[in-house]
Parts: sequence; C-alpha cells; structure tokens
Amino acid sequence: MTEILGVIFLAGSMAQVTLRDGSQPGSPVEAVSIEGVRVGGAMVALDRVKSVEGEFAKPWSEIASAADDAWRVRQRFERGDLAGAEVIAEALLTRLAGKRGPTVAMVAEALTRVRVKRGSQTGALESWLAWYDCGNDSEPLPSSFAPDLASRRAVLSDRWPTLSIDGSSGLLSALPPIWINVPSVQAWVRSGERQHASEDRRSAAYERLYRAAAKFEVDGTPVDLGGLDLKLDGPKLVAEIVIARAGEASAREAARRELLKRLEGSPPAWLEAWVRSAIGRSMLKERDPEVRRRGVLQLLHVPARFSSDSAYLAGIALAESARALLELGDRDGADVIRAELMRDNPAHPALDWAGVRDWPSRNGAAGGAGGTP
Repeated sequence: MTEILGVIFLAGSMAQVTLRDGSQPGSPVEAVSIEGVRVGGAMVALDRVKSVEGEFAKPWSEIASAADDAWRVRQRFERGDLAGAEVIAEALLTRLAGKRGPTVAMVAEALTRVRVKRGSQTGALESWLAWYDCGNDSEPLPSSFAPDLASRRAVLSDRWPTLSIDGSSGLLSALPPIWINVPSVQAWVRSGERQHASEDRRSAAYERLYRAAAKFEVDGTPVDLGGLDLKLDGPKLVAEIVIARAGEASAREAARRELLKRLEGSPPAWLEAWVRSAIGRSMLKERDPEVRRRGVLQLLHVPARFSSDSAYLAGIALAESARALLELGDRDGADVIRAELMRDNPAHPALDWAGVRDWPSRNGAAGGAGGTP
C-alpha cells in the first residue's frame, strides 16, 4: 500500500469522520494527511480518528494504519505500558519524520517522556526536537496528555514520566546541553554527521547547539555558532553553556560572566543546576589549579542540592569532580566522590566515561569502575 506523506487531499462537504469515542463532528472533513484530519477548520490528531468515509475514504485507507498505531501509543502510554508505547512510538515517529501537527506532537511527547524516564539522553533529545517543532511562540511544547493523568490512575503513580518544562523556551530540565564522552553520545554524534538538519525546522538552533556540545566532548571539534539566531533566551542560554565549555579561553570567561548573572535573584532549581554545572565544567577546562578547585565547588552544588530533580546532572557533576580532584592531587577526595557516584547512581552513563572507568589503583595500576580505589 502506497503511503501518502505530506500530500493533503482538499475537501468537499460529503466526507464524514468518526472519532474513537464514537462521536461524529457535524463539520465536514476538509483535508486528510498523515499529520491529521482537518475538520471544521481544526486539525484532529490521528489517534482520535477511527474512520473517514465519503470522498476521503481512499486517502484515509492509506494512513489508517498510522492512525491505529497512534491510538495504540496513547492507550499503552496512558495505562503505564511505557515499554510497549516506546516500541510503537519510535517506529511511528520515523514514519512521521519532518511532519508537524497534533499527531506528531502526541507521539513525540510520549516518546520523550518514556526516554527521559529510562535515562536515554540522546534518544529523548531527538524526540524532544520533533516535539518542539510542533509548537509555537505561545506554546513551545504542546501537551497531548492530561496533567493529572497519574493522579487519576493509581497504576501510573510510580510510572508516569513527569517533566519539568520551561514554559517560555520549551527547554526540558532533564535535557541540559551537557554531555560526556561515552558510547551513546559517540553514536549520536556519528548519526548527526550522516544527516543534515533542515535550517527551516523550528528546533534548528537547539539541534545545532546540542550537537556541537556533544561533538566537542567526543573529538574536541571547536564550536562554530556563526549564523545562529540567539535573540530568544532559550537558544541564548544554551549557547552560553556550550561556549563556556567549548569556546576559546576568552570566550569561556565571557560566557561564565553571563551565566553568573542568571544566578542573581532566585532562579528556578533546574536553571541553577544547569548554570552551576556549566560554570563548574567550564572552570575545569582552565589550567590554574585554584580556578579548577573553584569549578569543583560549583559542580558539587548540584548533587548536594539538586540530585532529586537533576539526577543526570548530579551524576555528571560527581564524575567530573572526582576526576578533577584526582588530577589536582587530592586522591582521598576523588575516591570519596567517585564512590558516591557509584553508590547513588549505579546506572548513570558517567560510569562508562573513561575518566571514571579507568581509575588508577593505589599502587598505580588502572582499575575498573567496580574495582577498589
């Protein structure tokens, strides 16, 4: 069956749509595409549509399987079957690549929430970008799920993947532009080299910045922000974080000054965790031992104060602090912090980082992540 992607079939007034709840909107169907069904001027997500009859029956038949899959994603996600929802959503989002609208928004949101819940940073970042593409200035990340879903369904009380979303920028607190050189990030960088993101995407600035940050950690490639539109505060914040780590010495210092301004007043917890992580990791790039020690102090704010809300960053902060202290000659302090990382974050990706994994034993030999310091 030939799949119709992107072709919208313009309407007459004879087509009839039946929704999953059995209702039939009185307005005529105006268009049918894999992005949704337009009824009475409003786009309806495919997961809500059961069938379309009349003059749009044929084009509907060619996307009906996508509608069924979208409905299955919602059903499995809302009943707490996150693994089942992820399998279907992943395949469907690939089929919807480059599209916009409420169907993409629902699938991408579900996939992002599931991936954040299981700790897949690169996977969640990809689906978040697709979700962000479906938003606008007034609603950066349109949500397709009731915010009180978990409280209404007891089965979801410990499964519902909650997200802290910045309403103005669309940034997710769980997805900072902060990476370490581990296999999953290396693979993501390689995948980006094989594809070229469209500059027309709403998420283009974010994608370029996040990928530049990851590539720097993997192979040290200098960051080039030429041509980026940084008028909006979200991309500007991300750019400051990236430059503070990956820029030249003077640019790093200037970025740290801008980030310090963001700590004035009472910033939200997620923002303070991002900023302190960024400043600390930036200071670790300097040669002055005293500056590097101050960087460790900035980093240790994160596990001490924000570990429950920013578990990923807390683990990064512990890993980077342990390695920095080891290099600064504080072996005892380094061992304590590394042990805390291994004890409190046994599944953290930082345990795959060479700076933590290849740990020297007391007699000078390298030890594994599970070895005795």
